[in-house]
Amino acid sequence: LLPVYYESKVVFYPYSPESSDPRMMLNEEASFAVFSDVDQSERFILMGKSRRVKRLLISRFQLFKRYGVDSVSPKSELKLIQKMEKNLTIKKLENGAVYVSAFDQNADTAALMANAIVAEIENMSNETTR
Repeated sequence: LLPVYYESKVVFYPYSPESSDPRMMLNEEASFAVFSDVDQSERFILMGKSRRVKRLLISRFQLFKRYGVDSVSPKSELKLIQKMEKNLTIKKLENGAVYVSAFDQNADTAALMANAIVAEIENMSNETTR
């Protein structure tokens, strides 16, 4: 029998950093949207697919062990990332929202992984807008 996999999904709308900037709110000539445009969605997707996020997932969820990849073999990280990418999806939806999906044999782990990706995207976004 094939193993059972659980999917956890997160859908969110990237916000525009200008929408919470008091200087922009008081400026009558400023023009911005509360939710971001397509470029911001693409930026968040790139963050979610970054090496930083992959390494965070590898260490936090012990993915070498979880996916049965020997961590000392040549190209072990590449093999692990290829396995990870089969279980993770990050894409833009037609309405501009960002869709994050994680599959795992444990439902809780799938949810934790999807939420960890979104949290790290938010951390990275906050770092770049300071």
